[in-house]
Amino acid sequence: MTLSQPLSLVQPALDTFDEKINFVIENFKGIFLNRDNRPSFGGQEIYFEMSREVRGMLHPYPEKLMHILSLEGKNEVEILPCNNDEASMICANQCNFRMANRDFHFIQRQDCFYRMSRVHWIPEIINLANSGSLDIKIWVEEERNKRGKKIKKTFLRYQKGLTDYVIILTHRYRDGKFLNYIFETAFPVFYQRTKKQFDKNYMDNT
Repeated sequence: MTLSQPLSLVQPALDTFDEKINFVIENFKGIFLNRDNRPSFGGQEIYFEMSREVRGMLHPYPEKLMHILSLEGKNEVEILPCNNDEASMICANQCNFRMANRDFHFIQRQDCFYRMSRVHWIPEIINLANSGSLDIKIWVEEERNKRGKKIKKTFLRYQKGLTDYVIILTHRYRDGKFLNYIFETAFPVFYQRTKKQFDKNYMDNT
């Protein structure tokens, strides 16, 4: 099954940065941020952290949401990932961290319209994974967190045609029993090194 089209942010009613990002967020609220509308995975709840506080400062949007709408600040590239996408026409920072929106700059991220226009794919991909779609690769990795504790993460990777998108869910346990998933992140995969790493990780863990 093919995912829906990316959201178009080139509209007369979406002139400013705030108008564009609020349009994306309102759309995402209705299909994922709202707990009642959020799909589960494998019958298990997915928890999404809604805190807006980062290092003692309150931000206009949840930090976890800001993360999936942006790129790492260090990712300055010569060829833009959105080069053949309408996002490149409206992007003010052009993958230059120094030009990032100030709210994103503070958390060492740079706002990305390419990511924003595809964030609604998250529930679509989860639903496809639940239905057993052959376009989804699913695997579990075990790693150690910052405290040295072993944790497990489930990866849902959608690949079809030119589209490559991954969702990462952390396993949460209580008293040794699985409790639910914690939404970690989700993003389009466009760097070749990342694609190859995911290919390897899938082969190593299935």
